[in-house]
Amino acid sequence: MDERYISPIEKIQEEQRAQKKQRFLESMSRSNVVTASCESAAISRDTFYRWVADGFITQAELDEARGRFHDLIRGELIKRGFIGIPKIIVSGGRVVTDEDGKPLQQYFPDTRVLLELARKNLPEWSGFKFEDEPEHEEDGIPDRFRVTFDIRKLDKEQYQALKQIAQDIYDMEHGIVASTMHEDRYRNN
Repeated sequence: MDERYISPIEKIQEEQRAQKKQRFLESMSRSNVVTASCESAAISRDTFYRWVADGFITQAELDEARGRFHDLIRGELIKRGFIGIPKIIVSGGRVVTDEDGKPLQQYFPDTRVLLELARKNLPEWSGFKFEDEPEHEEDGIPDRFRVTFDIRKLDKEQYQALKQIAQDIYDMEHGIVASTMHEDRYRNN
């Protein structure tokens, strides 16, 4: 008889260990971040690395979790390209709401994401280049459109004018209509 007796305590410990492993792998499939997945499973990073070294967590299981994470990214890209990103509807400077008072949203497909998906997946689009494809950009703004100010060098009026310009740009991007617009808005006369 080569079967080893497993005490009830050992059985519970193994079940808890298996549950923690499952929680770790599920978290990895959503985040692909070891530290966050360890926290989710209530284990230390050392425990994770020991489990990998001992073969309790295999490379195949980690690859499967990473594959599910990649599928999650793919799904989000497809959603943004075809369905779009929800934006709250603003009319006359006010948020439009339904009869329950909830803000109404409109979905705007991200054409750039859709074209990138086409470029990566459809042979006839593989050589497609965006006309405005920047050589370098930060926060989605190409360098040729970026302006940087050291506001410490501005006087109070210049600072207020610059702040108003930034607010107006923000309002335009978010569909907020300014109630008063005139040519001398940024001049302190």
